[in-house]
Amino acid sequence: LMITVFEFGKPALEPDVMEMCCNASFLTVGPLEYFLKTKCPSFIWRSRTTPELIFLTKNRLAEVGRLFSGMHFDVIHVFRLYMVPYIQNMLEQDFAERLQLDLDDIESTTRMRLSKLYDLNGDTAMSNRMRLEAKQYENLELEMLPIFDQVYVCSEGDKHRIYKGYNYSRVKVLPNTIEIPKSSFVERKITLFKFLFVGSFGYYPNIDAVIYFCDHIIPLMRKHSPMKFLLKIVG
Repeated sequence: LMITVFEFGKPALEPDVMEMCCNASFLTVGPLEYFLKTKCPSFIWRSRTTPELIFLTKNRLAEVGRLFSGMHFDVIHVFRLYMVPYIQNMLEQDFAERLQLDLDDIESTTRMRLSKLYDLNGDTAMSNRMRLEAKQYENLELEMLPIFDQVYVCSEGDKHRIYKGYNYSRVKVLPNTIEIPKSSFVERKITLFKFLFVGSFGYYPNIDAVIYFCDHIIPLMRKHSPMKFLLKIVG
């Protein structure tokens, strides 16, 4: 069984993925709810000790409870720390034989880095907000990590941080990159070189990277490049 939260209706999933699932459930986010979170953060209630978790509401938690009612799982695999509350009631009961958490990022570390980036760009308010969230996620990590039988991270560095910061050793590295197959060299016959940047602009470092590239790198390329080039930005 797979359950996930999506914005605005059901996502388009590959048929091969659906064939592997006996059931798939989607919790959707309405346009007004999305607008209030992304555009009007001052309207969102925030605790000083716990982070603002993505679209977490009592109604949505109750819906999850109804979906899982009477079920037992061999494994519960949670992707990202902020999804843990959706299975909170199952953690307190005998719902699964094995609990796994895929951190992808260590949220406290990521937000501290974001705080420094905002600070470098002169956005003090967002820098302070990210610093607060870093501490809040650190509290959540301290509370939640010991519950899981296995935690996955994307690098050896993150594995070391988890072990050193939380004295937690049940960590495995699951890289989120793939090795690109080697290809034979093909002589170029066109005179226009194309660059492609793909990344969500809901993630501030991507915005910062593109602005820096356009402001500082492209002028150098225009000055020194022996051929014409085109930059396409997809966000």
